[in-house]
Amino acid sequence: MKYILKLCGEGKNVVCTIHQPSSLVYDMFTNVIVLSGGETVYCGSRTYMIPHFSGIGFQCPKYMNPAEYFVNLVNTDFEDRVDITKLVHAYSQSTVKKLLLDQLSADRTTLQHLPDIEL
Repeated sequence: MKYILKLCGEGKNVVCTIHQPSSLVYDMFTNVIVLSGGETVYCGSRTYMIPHFSGIGFQCPKYMNPAEYFVNLVNTDFEDRVDITKLVHAYSQSTVKKLLLDQLSADRTTLQHLPDIEL
């Protein structure tokens, strides 16, 4: 992970798929994407993730690894599972998503030569 952080420090984009990272690794992330059944449950800053889920009634326990908590929350293999469609809807209406779309829009203005894409 230190090498990946070095690459980020050099301005390079790094995309990693890590299932249930340790708290130390999770704390190194800038942004996080949480998917369930192919649906986006969260996509945005790691620092906004806990407040986002708390705001919709899912408080990560104080001493629990957030990555573990959120993976367990959206895992459809468990009997006491959450209604994923509600989580997807909450994210789609969230300030976090709006911030992401605003940033993408701002980034696109510097890249006018790219074709439009629909998000």
